[in-house]
Amino acid sequence: MRVILYTGKGGVGKTTVASATGLLSAELGYKTIILSTDPAHSLADCFDISLKGEVGQVAPNLWIRETIVQETAARKWQKLREWLLGLLAREGFDGLRAEEIAYVPGMEELANLLYVATYYEGGDGEEKYDVIIVDCAPTGETLRLVSFPDALSWWVDRLFAVEKRLPGSSAGGEVLEAMANLFDDLCRIRNVLSDAEHCSIRLILTPEKMAIKETQRSLTYFDLYGFSSEMVIVNKLFPQDLGNHFSLWRESQNKHLQVIEESFSPLPIRTLPLFEQEVVGVAMLRRVARTLFDQEDPTQFFFRGHVQEVKEEEGGFMLILPLPFLSKEDISVTQIGDELVIQSAKVKRNIILPPALAERKATDAEYEENKLRIKFE
Repeated sequence: MRVILYTGKGGVGKTTVASATGLLSAELGYKTIILSTDPAHSLADCFDISLKGEVGQVAPNLWIRETIVQETAARKWQKLREWLLGLLAREGFDGLRAEEIAYVPGMEELANLLYVATYYEGGDGEEKYDVIIVDCAPTGETLRLVSFPDALSWWVDRLFAVEKRLPGSSAGGEVLEAMANLFDDLCRIRNVLSDAEHCSIRLILTPEKMAIKETQRSLTYFDLYGFSSEMVIVNKLFPQDLGNHFSLWRESQNKHLQVIEESFSPLPIRTLPLFEQEVVGVAMLRRVARTLFDQEDPTQFFFRGHVQEVKEEEGGFMLILPLPFLSKEDISVTQIGDELVIQSAKVKRNIILPPALAERKATDAEYEENKLRIKFE
């Protein structure tokens, strides 16, 4: 089974690219399903159809799923929510504030990712597919989800600590069982996302400064959590023959393209133009797919490995970057806030550091065996 996740900032075209990839995959004979983890579903709109129910077949070998995530989340975690609301009420929170605090960020997207795990495992009587394509929620929500097991562990430990201090209160068996099920669900999701033999992430952005920064940050986090990023897709590029009116936009996009190539190497970078009409319906999606992949199989891995790696060592952390064919004499490393700039005669890389490194100072750099190792105190 092949699992491909498309993620990026809101509005960059994730649903379009995910739909186009799914269509081409199905036309190559793979039984394919596209899942949306964004609460604001638009898969059916992309295919220009009205979806009856949660799952529908939109082409030979191709299905889409737009789940009613509120119902899924409520069904799976209602006991936990009721317990948390009771705990907050005993602590003196009024109804509205308690309702807001008891809403755990990311639960809706998490409920949808559980469908990915279920299809991946072939359980719960669900259909078996060759290819699962995931149209992810905007990057911020996706990043919250990759850290969810660690964050939830911290959150739960402290909630139980608070509850134990309250007289006559204890979590019932149903709550503990629900908590155990939630952790089991999180482990199932982590198992899928970290399976580098079957699962990978493709990052979509537009040639704009904010989108580039957010995508850089996403890449760093995905590498930090051990997930495989495999491709960068730059969408909505202006054609060169639009006339002088758009010359400044084209010039700006060309500069941003250069930054993208410097920032995301060695990941392959593909581009898509801003089409002359809205991308809706099978014909336009097929056109997007052929523009992006030509005659290639879109389900293949276009890159293996990690762009960067962080290891904890005695006295600090080590950031490891595979940068082959450089001369260590001409490498310079500059740290500016949460950004690291690496430059040599052959390469320039801009890296957005995770908070654990951004608050530390880069003190030493060594280049050996085609890898740059940067130590943070």
